Amino acid sequence: MVFSKLKDQITHWLSSQEQTLNLYENNDEILLQRHVDAVLISAQLTSQENGYVLTPAWMRLGGTSLEYFQGALCKAPGSGVLWLVLCLKGRPSEMQLLKGLENLLNQRDTWRSTAVRFAQSPQNLKPTSLRSLYY
Repeated sequence: MVFSKLKDQITHWLSSQEQTLNLYENNDEILLQRHVDAVLISAQLTSQENGYVLTPAWMRLGGTSLEYFQGALCKAPGSGVLWLVLCLKGRPSEMQLLKGLENLLNQRDTWRSTAVRFAQSPQNLKPTSLRSLYY
Protein backbone atom coordinates (compact mmCIF):
# COMPACT_ATOMS: atom_id res chain seq x y z
CA MET A 1 0.00 0.00 0.00
CA VAL A 2 2.71 2.47 1.01
CA PHE A 3 4.93 1.59 -1.96
CA SER A 4 1.91 1.95 -4.27
CA LYS A 5 1.36 5.48 -3.01
CA LEU A 6 5.06 6.28 -3.49
CA LYS A 7 4.89 4.83 -7.00
CA ASP A 8 1.96 7.07 -7.90
CA GLN A 9 3.79 10.15 -6.60
CA ILE A 10 6.95 9.24 -8.54
CA THR A 11 4.96 8.62 -11.73
CA HIS A 12 3.34 12.04 -11.39
CA TRP A 13 6.74 13.67 -10.67
CA LEU A 14 8.34 12.09 -13.75
CA SER A 15 5.65 13.56 -15.99
CA SER A 16 5.96 17.01 -14.38
CA GLN A 17 8.68 19.63 -14.71
CA GLU A 18 9.40 19.81 -10.96
CA GLN A 19 13.08 19.55 -10.04
CA THR A 20 12.62 18.00 -6.61
CA LEU A 21 10.25 15.52 -5.02
CA ASN A 22 10.16 15.10 -1.23
CA LEU A 23 8.66 11.85 0.00
CA TYR A 24 8.23 10.53 3.52
CA GLU A 25 8.21 6.94 4.70
CA ASN A 26 7.22 6.96 8.37
CA ASN A 27 9.50 9.70 9.75
CA ASP A 28 12.23 9.24 7.14
CA GLU A 29 12.71 11.64 4.27
CA ILE A 30 13.35 10.48 0.70
CA LEU A 31 14.45 13.04 -1.82
CA LEU A 32 14.48 12.77 -5.63
CA GLN A 33 16.26 15.51 -7.57
CA ARG A 34 16.51 16.05 -11.31
CA HIS A 35 19.78 17.27 -12.73
CA VAL A 36 20.77 17.90 -16.35
CA ASP A 37 22.04 14.37 -16.99
CA ALA A 38 21.04 12.40 -13.89
CA VAL A 39 18.51 11.80 -11.15
CA LEU A 40 19.76 11.77 -7.57
CA ILE A 41 17.89 9.63 -5.04
CA SER A 42 18.60 10.30 -1.35
CA ALA A 43 17.28 8.33 1.62
CA GLN A 44 17.65 9.56 5.18
CA LEU A 45 19.68 7.08 7.21
CA THR A 46 19.76 8.70 10.65
CA SER A 47 17.83 11.32 12.53
CA GLN A 48 19.42 14.40 14.06
CA GLU A 49 19.54 12.81 17.49
CA ASN A 50 21.70 9.80 16.62
CA GLY A 51 23.64 10.91 13.53
CA TYR A 52 26.80 11.73 15.46
CA VAL A 53 26.62 8.84 17.93
CA LEU A 54 26.62 6.01 15.38
CA THR A 55 28.89 7.60 12.75
CA PRO A 56 31.80 5.17 13.38
CA ALA A 57 29.44 2.21 12.98
CA TRP A 58 28.10 3.63 9.72
CA MET A 59 31.61 4.21 8.41
CA ARG A 60 32.54 0.56 9.06
CA LEU A 61 29.68 -0.51 6.81
CA GLY A 62 30.83 1.59 3.85
CA GLY A 63 33.43 -0.64 2.19
CA THR A 64 31.61 -3.92 2.67
CA SER A 65 28.33 -2.42 1.53
CA LEU A 66 29.75 -1.42 -1.85
CA GLU A 67 30.00 -5.11 -2.76
CA TYR A 68 26.21 -5.40 -2.59
CA PHE A 69 24.76 -1.89 -2.92
CA GLN A 70 25.46 1.19 -5.03
CA GLY A 71 24.35 3.91 -2.61
CA ALA A 72 27.02 6.17 -1.11
CA LEU A 73 27.06 7.56 2.43
CA CYS A 74 27.00 11.33 2.91
CA LYS A 75 26.54 13.65 5.85
CA ALA A 76 24.47 16.83 5.95
CA PRO A 77 26.89 19.59 6.97
CA GLY A 78 24.64 21.52 9.35
CA SER A 79 22.71 18.81 11.14
CA GLY A 80 25.00 15.78 10.94
CA VAL A 81 22.15 13.67 9.56
CA LEU A 82 23.48 10.77 7.47
CA TRP A 83 22.00 10.01 4.05
CA LEU A 84 22.43 7.29 1.46
CA VAL A 85 22.64 8.69 -2.06
CA LEU A 86 22.27 6.95 -5.43
CA CYS A 87 22.87 8.64 -8.79
CA LEU A 88 21.05 7.32 -11.86
CA LYS A 89 22.71 8.69 -14.99
CA GLY A 90 20.75 9.89 -17.98
CA ARG A 91 16.98 10.06 -17.91
CA PRO A 92 15.89 6.91 -16.07
CA SER A 93 12.56 5.32 -16.84
CA GLU A 94 9.91 4.91 -14.19
CA MET A 95 10.94 1.27 -13.70
CA GLN A 96 14.64 2.17 -13.32
CA LEU A 97 13.78 4.89 -10.83
CA LEU A 98 11.55 2.61 -8.77
CA LYS A 99 14.18 -0.16 -8.81
CA GLY A 100 16.87 2.32 -7.74
CA LEU A 101 14.66 3.58 -4.93
CA GLU A 102 13.86 0.05 -3.80
CA ASN A 103 17.57 -0.86 -3.74
CA LEU A 104 18.45 2.29 -1.78
CA LEU A 105 15.72 1.61 0.80
CA ASN A 106 16.87 -2.00 1.13
CA GLN A 107 20.41 -0.72 1.69
CA ARG A 108 19.15 1.73 4.32
CA ASP A 109 17.25 -0.99 6.17
CA THR A 110 20.22 -3.36 6.04
CA TRP A 111 22.59 -0.67 7.33
CA ARG A 112 20.25 0.23 10.17
CA SER A 113 19.88 -3.35 11.38
CA THR A 114 23.65 -3.94 11.16
CA ALA A 115 24.55 -0.66 12.89
CA VAL A 116 22.34 -1.55 15.84
CA ARG A 117 24.43 -4.68 16.34
CA PHE A 118 27.66 -2.65 16.07
CA ALA A 119 26.41 -0.16 18.65
CA GLN A 120 25.66 -2.83 21.25
CA SER A 121 28.44 -3.52 23.69
CA PRO A 122 30.03 -6.93 23.14
CA GLN A 123 29.22 -9.75 25.50
CA ASN A 124 31.70 -10.23 28.30
CA LEU A 125 32.73 -13.79 27.55
CA LYS A 126 35.10 -15.64 29.84
CA PRO A 127 37.46 -18.31 28.56
CA THR A 128 36.60 -21.89 29.40
CA SER A 129 39.29 -24.39 30.13
CA LEU A 130 39.06 -27.37 27.81
CA ARG A 131 40.13 -29.63 30.66
CA SER A 132 36.92 -28.85 32.53
CA LEU A 133 34.75 -30.11 29.66
CA TYR A 134 33.51 -33.69 29.62
CA TYR A 135 33.85 -35.53 26.34
